[in-house]
Amino acid sequence: MKLNEVTLENIRSQTRTLRLSGLDILTGRNGQGKSTVCDAVALTISGYLYRLGLKPEYLLPLFRDGTMAVGITGVNGSGAPIKVERQWRRKRGGSIEQTIRVSPDNGAKKLSDFEAEIRRHFGACTVALDLNELLSLTDGEQKKLLFGFADVTALGLTRESVLEMVGSRVLDLNVRARPDLAAAAQHWLDRLPAWWGETIDVEDGLCRLARAAEDELKSAKRLLAEAEASMRDMAAQAAQQTAARSLPEIAAELESAREDLKTVNDQIAVDAERRRGILARQKAITDCQAEIQRMKEPGCDEQTGNTPAVLQALRDELAELGESTPESADELEQTREAAGSAAEAVRTATRKNAELEKAITKVETEAAAVRRHECPHCACDIDSVRADILARRAPLQAESADLMKSLDRLRREEAETTRRLDALKRRSTRIREIEQDIPKQRAILDRAEAARCRRSDRLRAQEETLLRLQAEDAAAPQVVDGAALDLRCNALSDRINALEQEMRAATAIHEREGMRLQAAQRRAKAEDHVAILGLLKDAVGHSGVQGEVVAKLSGPITTAANELLALVGPYRLGVRLQDERGNSKFILGWEKEDGTFVTWANLSGGQKAIFGAGLAAAMLALHAPPFRLLTVDGFEQLDSLNKKRLLSALGAFHTAGKLDNVLVAGVTAGPLVPEGPAWTEHKLNGDVHAERLGGQEFATAREAAK
Repeated sequence: MKLNEVTLENIRSQTRTLRLSGLDILTGRNGQGKSTVCDAVALTISGYLYRLGLKPEYLLPLFRDGTMAVGITGVNGSGAPIKVERQWRRKRGGSIEQTIRVSPDNGAKKLSDFEAEIRRHFGACTVALDLNELLSLTDGEQKKLLFGFADVTALGLTRESVLEMVGSRVLDLNVRARPDLAAAAQHWLDRLPAWWGETIDVEDGLCRLARAAEDELKSAKRLLAEAEASMRDMAAQAAQQTAARSLPEIAAELESAREDLKTVNDQIAVDAERRRGILARQKAITDCQAEIQRMKEPGCDEQTGNTPAVLQALRDELAELGESTPESADELEQTREAAGSAAEAVRTATRKNAELEKAITKVETEAAAVRRHECPHCACDIDSVRADILARRAPLQAESADLMKSLDRLRREEAETTRRLDALKRRSTRIREIEQDIPKQRAILDRAEAARCRRSDRLRAQEETLLRLQAEDAAAPQVVDGAALDLRCNALSDRINALEQEMRAATAIHEREGMRLQAAQRRAKAEDHVAILGLLKDAVGHSGVQGEVVAKLSGPITTAANELLALVGPYRLGVRLQDERGNSKFILGWEKEDGTFVTWANLSGGQKAIFGAGLAAAMLALHAPPFRLLTVDGFEQLDSLNKKRLLSALGAFHTAGKLDNVLVAGVTAGPLVPEGPAWTEHKLNGDVHAERLGGQEFATAREAAK
């Protein structure tokens, strides 16, 4: 497949058609469409730009009008023409509609059919090489670039196989170094799957193994140093302290002293108990004697007081008043009725007296009225009339006077009857009170008699208790000398403290000896771990499985790149896994003929560009798509010499049949004439025109490639 023409329409305000020769350089100032031409080729083949994303809406920054179109024309390996055109139309709302035309289309109707036809003709591996990004690759990105072309399954680099390789190397190294550590080595080999984890990336898994082995080795060395320091400290302490007697001798004497102290303490406890008993009995005897003395005192417990005299007085008063009888009740009732009758008579007399006073008042009123109405011209004798009226008053007044006397008498009788009634009520009330109080006084006398009996019983009991306590006090054993017991107890305590201190010192010496033995065991175990982990680190590291795996993973791309770089000059792509200080690091570089290694960071810009072109061409060679296009942007980053070298290298790759088309974009190509096949420079400053650069054919390189 070879590309002959590329067409742009309204993409970043660029509209042009370029005829391509296969080796083309696009030059011009910034913004004049160099990168746009490269993007147009990628857009035509893939339908998207990797920098923007897969969705059609991501192409909106490229629009300068309502529509945008790109197209390419080429011929396939059999010489048949192929043409592909894509058109995008911006719709309302920001969506984009795409139209594809492919010739020949093989009956394609839908967009997916056209996409399939494009992939059938051109494939899916068009490499865009950005020198700015290539020159700034980190070691991790370089590693990813190289390892991405290795078929891990075909190389047999599975998790299980790599772990088996590590185990075999460890056991082989172990047999040569320390055959006695085979069992201990298996302990660490069993932990390799856990260190590897769940990752399916072989190189990542090996890095995890290397880090884990390094960490465990550091930990084992730290434990070994701690064990050795502990042994040195304990040896120094053991040289300064020695035990005069053995632990069993000290323990036997200490046990005997503790038994003696226990016996003395028991004696002290018994003596203290006896003293407490004596004091308690003496206090009980004193209390009992005081209680007996109190009970024998006159008037003790006489709670009756003057109850007998009160009871006799109540009986005498009751005899004097007479007991409550039906006759006395009748007399009280009769007196109450008489008092009621007297009160009624007084009320009747009072009412009648009031009526008489009203009559007298009426007569006097009439007499006064006659006087008031006397007429001087009337011949009637008013005095006689008044005399008659007043004559009626006299009998009324006499009757009123008699009635008042009767009323006074009735009132006196009522008062006497009331007095007699009150006296009878008081007598009846007092009789009831006396009759209620007499049983209470009798109960008090009964309780007093019972208390007297109980007091007599208590007195006898106290006297018996006193006799018993006195007998117990006389029969109780005497206490021993407490001061002597205290002195012996203190002496035994001091002896025990001294023995315990001696015991602790001897125990510390014994424990240090045990700790020294344990430290020796830990040191031996740590030495074994250090030896095993050192072997494991070597087996996993760069000189072991990791280096072997890296060589296998980087083999496909480095082999393909070196085949192409051999067409350019004495260049050979190499890989190192350690820097000059021995640190673990992936380093990509140039292996010279004399065996020296120049790291990627120390390569010149032109050398990096040449190696990058070799890597890109190797990618296309490994993928082997129907159309092998390499676009290189940022060409202005190189100086004149390196520009010439890069163009010569790409021309050699093209001549060798490894590339179909090469597009190089830069501000200027410079005054250079590349070696090898001719290049076409498309100057985009103003009107587009093309110039031929170079022209010498690489016949020798072509024959070598064939």
